[in-house]
Amino acid sequence: MHPLRIILVALIVLVATSSTPTRSQATGVFINVGKELRWDVHTLHDALAMAFSADTIVLHPGTYNECVTVTGLIRLTIVAKKGAVLDATGCGTAITIADAGGTMLKNLTITGATTQGILVQAAASDTLIQKSTITDPAMDPASSVLQVGINVAGATDTTIDGVTIRGATVAGIVVTDASGAVLQKNKISDGTGAGVRLDLAQTAMVERNRLENLLAPAIWLFHEGGQGATGGATNSVVASNKIVASPGGGIVVAGTGNTIAKNKIDPVGAAGIEALSTGGSSTYSGNTIVTPTGGAGILAGGTADTFEKNTVKQPAHDGIVVTGDDNILTGCKVSQAAGDGFVVDALASGNDFTSCASTKAGVDGFHVDGTTNTFTKVKASGSIGLDLNDSAGAATTNLYTDCKFKTSSVP
Repeated sequence: MHPLRIILVALIVLVATSSTPTRSQATGVFINVGKELRWDVHTLHDALAMAFSADTIVLHPGTYNECVTVTGLIRLTIVAKKGAVLDATGCGTAITIADAGGTMLKNLTITGATTQGILVQAAASDTLIQKSTITDPAMDPASSVLQVGINVAGATDTTIDGVTIRGATVAGIVVTDASGAVLQKNKISDGTGAGVRLDLAQTAMVERNRLENLLAPAIWLFHEGGQGATGGATNSVVASNKIVASPGGGIVVAGTGNTIAKNKIDPVGAAGIEALSTGGSSTYSGNTIVTPTGGAGILAGGTADTFEKNTVKQPAHDGIVVTGDDNILTGCKVSQAAGDGFVVDALASGNDFTSCASTKAGVDGFHVDGTTNTFTKVKASGSIGLDLNDSAGAATTNLYTDCKFKTSSVP
């Protein structure tokens, strides 16, 4: 072969090789942007800078020491492969979704943030956060610095699905002044704060989450600025969640028009379910509370709430305590309470009990101090004290119809 031809072939091979590197030639982390594999992009920040709307950014295995903001992009997807970690040490927030619509974050592992792992701001909408993990690096929750795992601050229609959050000091997930949030199949554990907090949230769905070992209420419908009648959440659903071994209590509700249904709580160190006096017109149905140790199984402190077929087993104190007015309790059951099965506070009036039952209470089955309450087809048995202890006795203004009490202070 002619020497010149040999040189030209060698140059062609060299150019071809340098323009199509193999994976073994890449160093550090690398990223897909859109459909293009970019070996020269090693940070999520740079990938976002060159991405277009509807692109997919893929984080390949490696540690990304950065914090980023998603802005100006529609339907962007950021997905991480196994072994990719976003280490936000030194940052307040790891990822901020500022104003994007339809952003999807999937399979991310986030650590090191101090304020929040992910912030979804008010100008964003239809965000999906799925199958990700947000943790504080401290093994001891008392040493954690992460305040909030995911903070939905005014954004509409945010979905958080299958996310694991550990070590939050304020709450695993906070939804503030936002509508349409869906929180499902998440696991929130080992925090000195709450699991989920809804603060002026509307039409939220909190379903099938597992909340464990939390020092504040596992699910807290509460307004940070004060517990006004419109605080907490409105027209929201909290259903089929499992709350396990949480010293801070189960579900606390402020706000109106909410549905609290089919949750399983076992055990907690405060009340299992607490309907605050600042709430009302909500429905509590089919919940099961087992061995609450630091408060009542259910505390009905609101007005015009409905409690249907709730079950409280082996509470360390009283089973169901009613301090509010005009509540309806139907088919609720308490068994083996260490204290009273049902308590009607002295200021509680206008409440209606139908087909409720207490068995084997450690004190009284029904202890009634309030007036103008109605009891229909309720029953108690096996109480250490009285099955019915109405403090006003024969002079009571409470009405009992077709009730069954083996021992009673009322003639």
